[in-house]
Amino acid sequence: MSLFPQKIATRYICIKKIYAYICTFIIACAFLLVMTSCERYQVGIQSGAGLLSKSLFFNAVYDEEAGEAGNTIRTIQVGNFKSSSGKEIVIFSKYRCFILDAGTRKLKKTIRFTKPMGLSPELLKINDDGSLEIILRGGGFDDVGLVNTYGEFIWKYKREQGTSPRMSAGKFDRDGQVEFYIADSDGLHKLDHSGKQIWKTKDNVGERDIQIYKPGRNKPSVIITRDSHGNIRYWDATGKLLKEVIPEIESYGLEIIYWPDDYHILAIGDYKIIIMNLDGKIVFQYKLKEDICQSFVHLLEIMDIRGVPVRLEPKKRPYLAVITEHRAALKKTTLSIFSPEGQPIYREMLNSSTGINTLENPDGSESLLVGDGANNIWIYALNKKK
Repeated sequence: MSLFPQKIATRYICIKKIYAYICTFIIACAFLLVMTSCERYQVGIQSGAGLLSKSLFFNAVYDEEAGEAGNTIRTIQVGNFKSSSGKEIVIFSKYRCFILDAGTRKLKKTIRFTKPMGLSPELLKINDDGSLEIILRGGGFDDVGLVNTYGEFIWKYKREQGTSPRMSAGKFDRDGQVEFYIADSDGLHKLDHSGKQIWKTKDNVGERDIQIYKPGRNKPSVIITRDSHGNIRYWDATGKLLKEVIPEIESYGLEIIYWPDDYHILAIGDYKIIIMNLDGKIVFQYKLKEDICQSFVHLLEIMDIRGVPVRLEPKKRPYLAVITEHRAALKKTTLSIFSPEGQPIYREMLNSSTGINTLENPDGSESLLVGDGANNIWIYALNKKK
């Protein structure tokens, strides 16, 4: 029997398969385009319009060299960073740091980095003489370490290839020296100010997230990590495991917040904002809008979370403001605000940002500062009832 008809048939089947793949690809692209044009993916207020006033607080200088990638606001800090008593507002973008006077709200200093900052930079006050350094806390597969105010590494943590460590810093010992704690795939590490490792935990359980928690003035600080199994672990400054808890539901991320009346852990599910007590018991959870077809689209899945209590009304219990970062392909962040009783009162989709903090007002209330991916810092306040 001639192989010629068989070759034609085989070639026809191959062409048919290729055509099917092309059609599937075109349909998938069209479907994704439709999804991204839906209301749930668009920038703007989604609920609670009229509840808050919103105005431009600060516009970071556009960086032509960095382009759009340099404009995302990464961190907003408010505190005493210099030797003077006045508070300052510190704003990090990818290539610049802006320092403003918190009282006058005027720009005092701009720092231009020679190299891009990581996803979670924070200004660190080393001594009382006003000397400053920047801690790169990690996130994604960014480097973790300590850099100077030029953006140059003082030291960089040596990680294994492919790992995603996270770092936190604090003062535990009486000598007042800053210590660094790193959660990595091989455990918890303690480093001194020069980057030298002091100890590492002996077990091989990978740590994914880390926070330093100070329960009170007369109580020692505690290091809190989330391990690779999702368990929450509590450590002292010597690396001794104090407690391990298994949360009621599977969650990711780790932020310690004081809301509404005590310290809690802020975490995430695929589309959920989760708050649990320090023993892993769920006290609050809220599901954000989901993708319409989760089998094909995962743009609204929450990848990172940051939250702050904000006293929108003087002498009242604080509200909770949360920004949830979605997948990189979407380049969007959701700002959600909850009442002191846990009711959702405001939701807005913003361009990608992880910058959020509060600013005290003269009457004792607080305004909310939120960054976006268009080099803007917005200030929110509760509209006064007429």
